[in-house]
Amino acid sequence: MRYNPPPNWPTPPAGWQPGPGWQPDPAWGPPPTGWELWSKPNQRPPGRRRTTVVISLVAALVGATLFGIAFGGDAVAYNIGQATVPFLLTGLVVGFVWSDLPRLPVWLVPLPTLLVGSFAAVFFSLVGSR
Repeated sequence: MRYNPPPNWPTPPAGWQPGPGWQPDPAWGPPPTGWELWSKPNQRPPGRRRTTVVISLVAALVGATLFGIAFGGDAVAYNIGQATVPFLLTGLVVGFVWSDLPRLPVWLVPLPTLLVGSFAAVFFSLVGSR
C-alpha cells in the first residue's frame, strides 16, 4: 500500500511512510469526503479518469473547430462537422488511455488529443473524398 495524501495536505518526500502513532497536523484540515489515505501503488487517483476524459473531449472539440476553420475555405461549418467525429473518437481513446498512465500529468492530455485527432481528421477527409 502507498500513502496517498489529500490535495489539501503537504506532499511528503518520496518513499516517506508514516510511523506508528503518526497523526496529521490539525492545521491541514480534514481529507475530502471519501478520500482513501492508502492506495495500491498503480491505482489511479480518484476522479482521474473523469477529469482526463473531459479535458481530452474539450480539447477534441477545440481541435475540430480549429481544423474546420483552418481547412474550411467556403465550407467552414461542413468541415467542422466532418472533423468532429474523428476528433471526439480520438479524445475518448486518448482520455481513457492517458487516465491509466498515472505518472503522466493530466494537463498534457490535449497535446496527444490534438495531434492524433488532426491525423485522424485528415485521414478520414482523404478517405471520404475518394
